[in-house]
Amino acid sequence: MSASTTAVSGPALSRRQRLFIFLGNYGTLIGMLLVFPIIAMLEPRFLSTGNMLNILRQAATLTLVALGLTFVLAAGVFDISVGGTAGLCSIVAALILARGYGFPLAVAGALLTGLMVGIINGFLVARLHINDFLATVAMMFITIGMDVLLSKGANVHIDFEYAAELRLLGKGDVLGMPAATLLLIAVALVCHVILDRSSLGRRLYAIGGNPRAAHLSGVHVERLRWAAFILCALVVAVGGFMLSARLEGGKPRAGEALLGDSIAAASIGTTFLRRGRPHVLGTVLGGIFLATLANGFVFLNIPFYYQYIVRAFAIVGAVAFSGMRLQQR
Repeated sequence: MSASTTAVSGPALSRRQRLFIFLGNYGTLIGMLLVFPIIAMLEPRFLSTGNMLNILRQAATLTLVALGLTFVLAAGVFDISVGGTAGLCSIVAALILARGYGFPLAVAGALLTGLMVGIINGFLVARLHINDFLATVAMMFITIGMDVLLSKGANVHIDFEYAAELRLLGKGDVLGMPAATLLLIAVALVCHVILDRSSLGRRLYAIGGNPRAAHLSGVHVERLRWAAFILCALVVAVGGFMLSARLEGGKPRAGEALLGDSIAAASIGTTFLRRGRPHVLGTVLGGIFLATLANGFVFLNIPFYYQYIVRAFAIVGAVAFSGMRLQQR
């Protein structure tokens, strides 16, 4: 009887194994929560309500781009062009607003730009079977080139008499919350529904986990990868529009810095609860964590280049804990 029970339930986990599983599930979140009191002890102003809201506002653009990246990661591919795409969409939106065409047309222009990038990336990877890294690196250079070409290498200035909505989105509040944060929440909810509450999301995870098995089960892998690139670029386009709101205009090559941060946010997010799987909640937490670190470094007057080292350790540590958890299981 006991032998049968043991065979079914498996051997009991040791205390060390349970610790590894706990750290794998919650270690990233615990690390994030520890950042707040550590920085607050060094700089009490850090925990002020105004600064907490500022962190949420700063996290919006980065996290939106990282949410786009989450779609392609779920499908088992990668998109190096997200930073360039965000920058190009930002310039397109800023140019439309600078010419007085209005907020709705600027939003449409950014989304259409993102849509075109996603369609081309999907075509190169899914239809022409070009390596996703190489294809999106090429697209990265194209988007950066178009960014500089359209802006003529100069900042795009906007008359906010005709674009009050952009200023609200970039620096304004709605019901006591940053408008940028509310936009992030809305987009994150949509992404969550697509990835976790729809058949499309389940199929994206299926091809990301085992594309051959998914294909043998009747899943059209090429079409789904194409769809992942399109969804990625559309969400990144929203991030690009948010970038123009934050900058109050357009700045050439402004999106390039978002590539590394979005990869870091999505990578840290994969270590939270889901056994290395990319998911929306993890990506949002990863984005907020990176924004918190950046904000804290400013308060402590720590040179910006140390942030890159801290990001590297954060990613390695989070992924290492996740790996320990998976080995124990």
